[in-house]
Amino acid sequence: MRHSSSTVVLIFARTSHLESAVKSFSSNRLQNERISSLLLRQAHHCCEQSGLDWFLISSREQTGSSFSSRLRDAFEQIFKKGYELVIAIGSDTPSLNPADIIKANELLAKAELVLGPSSDGGVYLLAMRQSQFLKIDFDAIDWKTRHVLNQLSELNPHAEVLAYKTDADDFQSLLTSVSESTTSFAKAYQHIVENFKQNLTQLKILVQRFSQSDFLRGPPARLFLYFPSKPYLSALYPANFSHL
Repeated sequence: MRHSSSTVVLIFARTSHLESAVKSFSSNRLQNERISSLLLRQAHHCCEQSGLDWFLISSREQTGSSFSSRLRDAFEQIFKKGYELVIAIGSDTPSLNPADIIKANELLAKAELVLGPSSDGGVYLLAMRQSQFLKIDFDAIDWKTRHVLNQLSELNPHAEVLAYKTDADDFQSLLTSVSESTTSFAKAYQHIVENFKQNLTQLKILVQRFSQSDFLRGPPARLFLYFPSKPYLSALYPANFSHL
């Protein structure tokens, strides 16, 4: 099969629904899904803007009983399509941009392996030639740990390395990654983050007022705090608002 390029981008990721069940960006389920969906859409956007062919192999299409077998199978599927170079990314790096993918493709012209290192010791981008793929024992890598970058680097001392970025695994790392972002999605992330922080500030103020009030006695009762911008359900405090 002939392709417009010998390089293809592989998005290897969970569905946004499954991602939101695993990652804790927010205590609110709907907010969590919204962020996960936005992250996946950004990955799509990066691939489209790179000008390269790309495929998504989500958790629906992945096969294998372990992360290593699923990732190996995904690479193998793409190489069987006739591509010579594969650039694999996930969907949890808000600061990833099309220029990173283009840079990885340029580096693959002279390197067998290109790594995009994340600050937690993993990688946000894994790009390789088929010759490198055939040399890797995927089961020997401690995937999803802080050892991944070092172990992959040891496979090829001549591997090219991109700039460090932060993966978004929880609310704090999302904040850090958004601050690094220069993509068109940055404003969307910032809106979500500011909305969350504003609601959290309101919650803290109300809880503090309840805690300091002499009017509140007895065992705690369920209190539902509603914010017009997002329905947050929170904390155990006596539910009497008459004095406010």
